[in-house]
Amino acid sequence: MKIIISFCFYFITAVSTNAASNEPIKIPFRYIQSFILIDIKLEGVIPMTLLFDTGAEHNIFFDKIYFSIFSDVYQRDVSILGSDLNEKIPAKITRPLNIKVAEKFEQKVECIVLDKAQISLSQIVGVEVHGILSASLFKEYKIAIDYSKGQITLYKKLSNYTVSKYTKHNISISKNKPYISCQIRMPNKEKKSFNLLLDSGAAISAMLYANVDTSIHIPQTVIPSYLGSGLGGTLHGVSGRLEEFCMDSSYCIYNHIYSFQINKSEFFLHETNIKQGIIGNHILEKFAIILDFSNQVIYLKPNRKFKKIPNYDKSGLYLSKGGKELRKFYVQNILPNSPADESKIKVGDEIISINRLPSSFYSLQKIQNILSKKEGKVVALRFKRNSIVYSTKLVLKELI
Repeated sequence: MKIIISFCFYFITAVSTNAASNEPIKIPFRYIQSFILIDIKLEGVIPMTLLFDTGAEHNIFFDKIYFSIFSDVYQRDVSILGSDLNEKIPAKITRPLNIKVAEKFEQKVECIVLDKAQISLSQIVGVEVHGILSASLFKEYKIAIDYSKGQITLYKKLSNYTVSKYTKHNISISKNKPYISCQIRMPNKEKKSFNLLLDSGAAISAMLYANVDTSIHIPQTVIPSYLGSGLGGTLHGVSGRLEEFCMDSSYCIYNHIYSFQINKSEFFLHETNIKQGIIGNHILEKFAIILDFSNQVIYLKPNRKFKKIPNYDKSGLYLSKGGKELRKFYVQNILPNSPADESKIKVGDEIISINRLPSSFYSLQKIQNILSKKEGKVVALRFKRNSIVYSTKLVLKELI
């Protein structure tokens, strides 16, 4: 499943309440469906799970019900742009509220709260997610992200020993978001440089904006791509393989699948003056990363995933969770001309068993792993439509 969640906000400010300390702050996270999930406490009393996002300028919460216990909490109304960069979504800005992360970090910050509750991200991740935590909340620190250990570490200062096995690269910061120069070999064999957003809120490898630069060429062989559901609607594009993708000319990844999107909205075209695409977690997870906002550098160290060839979906079946406590699996989208498309399954069907085991035995990640197995593998499904149960089999195949 390829998913991307991005938000565009107008303004917000933060007020730090942290005491000065040189001791590193360790923040555990869960890595689910290629999203980084961090547990916080709002005002010290309300436990929440937020998606950690280097590609988000500010913090956003999806349901105002959690803020109803606070008096005089809202300061003003605002509009935010959804992930399609077209639809304006009504929201409110709160007075500064305390966000506590782990035991040693807390900060007062104004928050954006949606007027209408959104659950699309929870359905895609498979667990309840209450909002987005911008990495800029920690910008006074050096932010170390270790995907292998499931831990973020905040440093006031970096010792030579800490970065001794890393390579150092320049980045740029705009509106609290980090960008890096990447060199990509296009299908015409030309190698071009593009400025890409480092986006830990995107569960994809990378995406290029195909209509903003004449040097971006879409591969000849592509498939329609369901990029995911976010605020403002569903995102679509195409996906294809590129021969070579290099981060700052240093670390090159070969023959991966990347996404391409065309968007002609006014705000989107304005954004492309800054970036021509994004890098998501399917590439970022190949590294241990240290982000240094103040000095505009990033430290990279490849991990054991760097040379590993990823397994991609071979079914064309995209699922989400729903129902009470997100316990049921539903068909969110079906890729044309895929094994799922050739079966009896339709969008909206409930999957009730996989390979003879009830769907309750699985997480979304485990199902995705099954649907990404070798070509020719048969996956038996039972599904429900209008209270009638059907059976089908998917024969997995390479889709691109």
